[in-house]
Parts: sequence; C-alpha cells; structure tokens
Amino acid sequence: MPLLLLPLILLRGRRNFAKVRRPENRTASVSLVPAGGEGRESGKQQGLDGVIALVSDGVNCCRVSVSDLSQRDICFACPVGGLNKDSDRMGVLLTGAGESVHMQVRPRWKLYQGSEQNIGATIVETLGNWKTFTDIIGKSKYRHAG
Repeated sequence: MPLLLLPLILLRGRRNFAKVRRPENRTASVSLVPAGGEGRESGKQQGLDGVIALVSDGVNCCRVSVSDLSQRDICFACPVGGLNKDSDRMGVLLTGAGESVHMQVRPRWKLYQGSEQNIGATIVETLGNWKTFTDIIGKSKYRHAG
C-alpha cells in the first residue's frame, strides 16, 4: 500500500529542475559525501543496516542500500539501470524499527562503480514522522558504529 503513494509524491509540485550531472574529478576510491555536506555533519548517520529503502523515479522502482542519511541529504546505492538516469525527482520509502517515512528527493550527483551507481540527493519533502524515525534509528541496533 505505501508503495502506491510514491508516484503521487513524485508528481506533486513537479517543475523544471536542473538535470543531475556526474560529479567532476571523482574516482571510485573517493569517499562519498551527500551534496551540501559542508557544515551539515550534525545529525548525520552512517551505514544504516536494517533500514529497507525503496526508490522510485516515477516509472521504475528498486530496493536500494542507504549509506548516509542526514536531516537534509541521503546517499544510496542501486543497480545501474535500475532507475532513470535523467530523473529530477525521486520518491523514497524508508522502513526500519517498525516505522516508515516517505520522502521526495532531488538527485544532486551520481557516481558509477561497476554494476552499481551511488546517488547523492537532497531531501525536498518528507511524509510521516521524520523526527521520530531518525530518533528511533539513531538509538537502535540498526546504526553502524562507523
């Protein structure tokens, strides 16, 4: 049922946004940091294990692995070709520790590593209790130490 709401989140307030570009001068060995990461280190959670994330570009949907999450940014990895590379908005459903949150994100960069692509995105809007979700995830066993 929650997955059915993702296309509605994506279509609401759709405007002409700049296309996502591949970051310049990045290599596969570079540590990935969500766009706008400077000065946003507080509240950042690393390596979320046990959090299930589904991402939709409005047409395709795939399960992704969330590597970074903060109050304003998210970074996740998905199979190359799993999502439309030109999407300017994506819907994300995060589920973990008995809570779920829907969010709309705007991709800022993509980095291709073999059969996987890493996407850094800015959170535009959240549906559900975002603060409760991040508090539970931050205190639970789902958070990695490093």
